[in-house]
Amino acid sequence: MAEANPFKGNKISNLVSLKLDDKNFKQWKQQISGVIRGCDLQKYITDPEIPEKFLTEEDRIAGTINPLHQEWEKNDALICTWILSTISDSLLAKVVDHTFSWQVWDEIHRHFHTLLTTKARQLRSELRTLSKGDRTVTDFIQRVRVINESLISVGDPVPLRNLIEIVLDALPEDYDPVVAAISSKSVSVSIDEVKSFLLAHETRLEKNKKQSLTDAATVNLAQTPSLPVSSQNSTGETSQPPNPSFPSGSSHITANGSQGGDEFHRGGRYGRGGGRSGRGGRNNSGVTCQICHRNNHDASICHYRHTGTMPSYGYRPP
Repeated sequence: MAEANPFKGNKISNLVSLKLDDKNFKQWKQQISGVIRGCDLQKYITDPEIPEKFLTEEDRIAGTINPLHQEWEKNDALICTWILSTISDSLLAKVVDHTFSWQVWDEIHRHFHTLLTTKARQLRSELRTLSKGDRTVTDFIQRVRVINESLISVGDPVPLRNLIEIVLDALPEDYDPVVAAISSKSVSVSIDEVKSFLLAHETRLEKNKKQSLTDAATVNLAQTPSLPVSSQNSTGETSQPPNPSFPSGSSHITANGSQGGDEFHRGGRYGRGGGRSGRGGRNNSGVTCQICHRNNHDASICHYRHTGTMPSYGYRPP
């Protein structure tokens, strides 16, 4: 009895909407496996039942082929062509040397077993070493979801309880209170519930951080020293804070262009009160200046020494 044509009355070529590539093996297999079961194609693809090519030794010698085998080969050729039509061009090179549908099926599964095993190992490694770091709770949980969904797509899902433990272990010390609260629950929580707890704690941490910054700024402002203000002494003269640019005992040019030092601040050019003292406290009474020819000071502290001019009054030769 001849095998029924599996394609007769069935347009199975339109029942698979995906082209197999490196990213959609699970989805592709789900669709194509449904067609295989629905059209009773297991005996060709997943569990091949191949009739004997020759029924007797005499048939082998005579070259008489079993009609059932001939019918099986004809149907298998159609099925193999159909499977190949659902595979993207990038993967066809991997099965180009295979003839029968079960050979194509096995080679595709062998390739993706190696590929998905490697990918699952990488995803699980990333999940184990994942940490929240500087990411927000929303970004952190989103990354956990992406990794978990990728593991599901390659057929290696992580149990929910293990996933929650991985999430809690990836949190910094600031989240210890919420970690303790979730860990103490007697019933399992979903990833959405964990996200809700973490978001509430994140909001509180941000609020406390802003308050700490405000308090620190207030303390710094209160501790900032005020600038010294000028005051008047008992004689009505205004005293200014010492100028750090001029060390004690040094001479400098004053605002009116004259040279001054400590003696100028203490009492004018020649000292305040009593005798007129000169530079360094020397007593110059009876001394005549070599520049202006006035008495009671010498040339080292003479005003005209620095102005470059001579007095206009009567000149007295030395």
